[in-house]
Amino acid sequence: MKQLLQQLTLIAPQHPLHQQVVDIALENGVLQQLGSTGSLATAGYTIHNFQDAFISGGWIDLFAFSADPGFEHKETLASMAQAAQAGGFTAVAVLPNTQPSISNKTTVEYILQGSKNLPVHIWPMGSISQKAEGKTLAEMYDMQLAGAVAFTDGLAPIQNPVLLLKALQYTQAFNGVVVQMPVLQQFAQMGLINEGIVSTQLGLPGIPAIGEYLAVVQLIELAKYTGGNLHIAGVSTIEAVNAIYQAKTRGVNLSCSVSSLHLLFSDEDVKTYDTNLKLLTPLRTQQNKEQLLQAVVDGKVDAIASMHVPQDWDAKTCEFEHAEKGAIHLQTSFAALVKALPTITAEKVAELLHSHPAHILQKSVASFATNAPLEATIYSLSGHYEYTESNNKSKCSNSPLINQTFHGKVLATVNKGNLYLNI
Repeated sequence: MKQLLQQLTLIAPQHPLHQQVVDIALENGVLQQLGSTGSLATAGYTIHNFQDAFISGGWIDLFAFSADPGFEHKETLASMAQAAQAGGFTAVAVLPNTQPSISNKTTVEYILQGSKNLPVHIWPMGSISQKAEGKTLAEMYDMQLAGAVAFTDGLAPIQNPVLLLKALQYTQAFNGVVVQMPVLQQFAQMGLINEGIVSTQLGLPGIPAIGEYLAVVQLIELAKYTGGNLHIAGVSTIEAVNAIYQAKTRGVNLSCSVSSLHLLFSDEDVKTYDTNLKLLTPLRTQQNKEQLLQAVVDGKVDAIASMHVPQDWDAKTCEFEHAEKGAIHLQTSFAALVKALPTITAEKVAELLHSHPAHILQKSVASFATNAPLEATIYSLSGHYEYTESNNKSKCSNSPLINQTFHGKVLATVNKGNLYLNI
């Protein structure tokens, strides 16, 4: 099918037409021509006119739980792909905490085969340890050969530093990427929300911020000692972000990501006892939130990750103490980012959601070259988007953003030979 995408501002720093308004001619998803708007012939093309919109390389999410296989009542590969596409993603790296876990090449192949006809690439991350139990190393090299894009124990981050050291050393043999949440269970098990004034007011046990900082210091030293390639996902404190940034300036092979929920909410919002705000890493203070926002602006944060974790009704409709952690966020990650940073530029969005995640996972950054398949996201920073139960694509609805309206809207994605329109 021949399609002409008109009046798009191109966000591709390496392209000579970067930040110019262009038209793009596609045939079956292959870029045929790209030129200044109005310069391309229109005969034979289905025309799609996008005004006041941008196009960048396809967005990549670094940390999402597919729940499939084993927990399909929460999410399936198909439902997750629909939510991801609606959120502007063309690829999602998924966690190994399924049943069975992604701990060998068979489960890697299951994810790849089960998602090949979906609108989004679903990239499996293999577990670091067997069954993600934190005891012995899994078959990482075999999983890499089968298509695993990185290695992590995901929702059960490695607590044994010796095992993590071995993983960082072992993955260097094939240039693998290790992903870890900065969580020390000894601290995390102490509480339910961030330790501070709000936890005291609510009478809820707190999780001290120093726990995350100590976890990050340990991770930095392990990465420095081994020379391994380490991504720290779900960072929630400014102290941790600053420590990572300083280590990077000293040449340590590190990167970090935060969830846009941590840029939009603080522990003050937990006063409502909304269990959808009980996240994998806790919401911190209002001051910390503002400092995280500034860290994003300053380039200290490499990427935005959804930290998407579907939880069913029973897991969230209960006392805060007993609720499971996590929120669905693939569909709203971009919208929340723009709401938290209303002056964000289209180029910064593409950096946080496309080019930096691509570098972290060692994938190619979009070149917008002719005669090549295009993977791209088309988005507006001014369009209105209302997120409701009816347009939620996930099987679960554990989101603190239901029934909110946003500036910033995903208009379409181009992926796997197709144009997927959200308008």
